[in-house]
Amino acid sequence: MTTPALPTAFLLNYADETYRIEILDHTRLRWTRTRGAKTGVTDEESYVATHLGAQRWLITWIEATGLGLTSAIDLSTRQLVTHANEDRSAFENPGMVTIP
Repeated sequence: MTTPALPTAFLLNYADETYRIEILDHTRLRWTRTRGAKTGVTDEESYVATHLGAQRWLITWIEATGLGLTSAIDLSTRQLVTHANEDRSAFENPGMVTIP
């Protein structure tokens, strides 16, 4: 059985911000803040993604600032839960995932 590909672009929509994620290849992504404070900020990161079954994925990256992010996304229900850690503090940020 072939693992389905992660979409090449999707939006992570949170209460106060939205990020466009572009998958550049199997190891690099670009994120761009499209809504919220600091709209337009963008960078490229190394990432790892794991297919969890059906249309569910776990994707993780660490930004240059040291912010670590792991997002569980379900493309069929549009559910999104992101766990983040920064400066030894961890927090959860729920939202919705959409494909533009």
